[in-house]
Amino acid sequence: MVSSILIFARQVQTSFAALAMVILICAGQPALARMNDPFESFNRMSHTGNLLLDRYIAKPASEFYGKAVPSEVASLIQRMSSNLSLPRAAMNQFLQFQFERGVHNSLRFFVNSTVGLAGAFDVAAYVGFYEYRTDFGATLYNSFGLGSGPYIELPAFGPSNLRDGIGLAVDMVFNPLYWVVPSLDVAGVISFNAIAAVGKRHANATIVDTLFYESEDSYAQTKLYYTQNREFELLGGFPEEDYMDPYIGTGDIYEELFGPFGN
Repeated sequence: MVSSILIFARQVQTSFAALAMVILICAGQPALARMNDPFESFNRMSHTGNLLLDRYIAKPASEFYGKAVPSEVASLIQRMSSNLSLPRAAMNQFLQFQFERGVHNSLRFFVNSTVGLAGAFDVAAYVGFYEYRTDFGATLYNSFGLGSGPYIELPAFGPSNLRDGIGLAVDMVFNPLYWVVPSLDVAGVISFNAIAAVGKRHANATIVDTLFYESEDSYAQTKLYYTQNREFELLGGFPEEDYMDPYIGTGDIYEELFGPFGN
């Protein structure tokens, strides 16, 4: 079984080799180097748009959510949304040859999707199966050693870089959840994760508001927090039980919003 997975992972890696070389040439820097920002003018315009989206949509919605949704229900929604991201994370762990983490994520998804009633209850944690977060951008780094490339803040998508932007697109297209549940209601899942995103915005309101609205230069602060958090993730991170995200902004909100279809 393990040998079959190993062969499959190597085949997938080979199929992405050309893409990886292009990114490597474009990046031209160590994977954990500080992001350069040659597109700052565009990025700042994009950041302004993201702030407007937050001020007039995400923030008011999160404030209403906090008043209308009991904390127990909000926690249940977050657990179910997180559960939907596990197949994508497991696939990337196997592509990174981190088989123990891939097995943990796979077993966690199976246990919580069945005994845990679609992730409503975190039964897997009681038997030691914690969540390990990862994505295809991390796969490009861990498997190919690719540099980040220039910093990019995408409209609605939030902070990213060349490598991780491509990784995001790959994660959206090649999500194994589609293989497991071919009849998955995409609109329904996106709607559910939109609710989870609003809940996460409410839970982290103090940090987000400080970063976005109390910083002297919110763009510079967002870039700094994103860079530090991404470096933390690429250096290994921690299982979900110990994980505290030092960056919370539009990128994380997008991840929650699109759940299994996002980064």
